Amino acid sequence: MTRLSDTQRVILSAASRRKDGAVLPLPKDLRIAGGAVNKVLGSLKAKGLIDHQGAFRGDDLPPLRITRAGLEAMGVEPEGAEASTDTAAAIKAGTRARTATKSKGKPKFKPGKTARAEKPRLRAVTKQAQMIELLKRPQGATVEQIAETTGWQHHTIRGAISGALKKKLGLIVEATRTREVGPNKTGAKGSSTVYRIAGSPPAAD
Repeated sequence: MTRLSDTQRVILSAASRRKDGAVLPLPKDLRIAGGAVNKVLGSLKAKGLIDHQGAFRGDDLPPLRITRAGLEAMGVEPEGAEASTDTAAAIKAGTRARTATKSKGKPKFKPGKTARAEKPRLRAVTKQAQMIELLKRPQGATVEQIAETTGWQHHTIRGAISGALKKKLGLIVEATRTREVGPNKTGAKGSSTVYRIAGSPPAAD
């Protein structure tokens, strides 16, 4: 399993929720700049979790996007044996196109259409699938319970619920705030939020 810092998880989580998988711009709440940005992006690229994908922009490299490995690291996997945007093929095609343009003095190609975004599917072994199984239970699950099962950080879990589950998979996730009663369990400290996928049978009283 690829070990990620909190900053790397926030960047991958945001990219996995974007339709085109774009890494940039970075999330507004991520306060890093300058050399720190280049360092963290370079580390993600070295791990194969992000890469330049798509068509060249003149002489500039294609934009950075999350890779298939990056999606899997966040618990989301696209269908198909190959990722929808093959970095090596895109770079090779872009190189041929630029060479043809320079040698003939005018364009000899037309930019290809962007590949259709693949619909994500679940595998029983993914952490996302484990999270969904917990949320399907009659009693639902708290963020703490999901973190204990998946090993994810709390902000990653909340991002997956609002992004992968709600936006990409179209699931309706209900959030119920409960207050525990008893010694040392009053007020905000005694409260917790339970998430449950709508349509699952409620827990019996």
